[in-house]
Parts: sequence; structure tokens; C-alpha cells
Amino acid sequence: MWNLEVIARNVKKLNEETAFKKVISTPAIQVEAIRLNRDEQLFKRGVDVFGVSMRSLYARGGNVYADYTIAIKNEKNQPTDRVTLRDTGAMYQTFKTKIVGDELMLDVDSIKEGKDLQKTWGQFVGLDEFSKEILIEKSKPIVLNYVKNTIL
Repeated sequence: MWNLEVIARNVKKLNEETAFKKVISTPAIQVEAIRLNRDEQLFKRGVDVFGVSMRSLYARGGNVYADYTIAIKNEKNQPTDRVTLRDTGAMYQTFKTKIVGDELMLDVDSIKEGKDLQKTWGQFVGLDEFSKEILIEKSKPIVLNYVKNTIL
């Protein structure tokens, strides 16, 4: 039988920082963060961390790439309606997570042919608000499990 006093003491043990650390150290959350950044934001939507569509400086009209780049991408059967930064897929393979202090950070080798793609295309490593909301939803069961295990 549950003792209300025991439950109350256990409720006091709940700690937001501990719950957050449980979330960011969960491998499934780390994998999901990478998937959201690489596959959803970059490949499917072609947006940066601010949710803004990326576009080449040389693009004209409604295009996101220069005409020459569009011709090359068409030859490779690659999308031309959004910037995916996935020509060979090599950079996509370097996505990883790391925990820095109390933050889950995404890291990628964005150097291609001696140039940093983030200097050319802007900040694309990280989650936009839409992706953060999805990650929060995926995190809720972990937090609920922490609360349940702490209280009961």
C-alpha cells in the first residue's frame, strides 16, 4: 500500500536537470536528433537551423541553385528544388552527437574540398523549431518514465 508521505518525499527528489540528462543521454534521442537535422531538415526540406530555405548565391529567379548546378544535379538524378547538401553523401555520414555540459549538440565534418559548407550555406547543423518540437514529443516518454520511477 502506498504511503502518501513516501510519495511526497519522492516527489521532492524530482530534478529537472536529471530528467534532461536522461533524455539527452538516451541513444534513441541522439539518433533522432541526427535524423531530424540530416534527413528531415536538410534532405527533405532544404532548410537551415532557422527553418529558412537555403539558396545558392548564384541562383536566379525561383531556383535555389545556379542553372549550371541544376544541370549537374539533373544528370545525377538529385533534387533541384531544394538545397540538400547531399551530393555524394559523405558529409551526411559524419553527423554525430555529443553532450557538452547540459546540452545535446550535433556535429558534422562540413569541410568539402577545403571549404566549410557552413560558411557558404549558413548554419545548417542543429535543429530548427519544427524539429525541436518533434524531439520534445519523442522525449516525453523518457521524462514520464523518470518521474514514475522516482515517485513510485
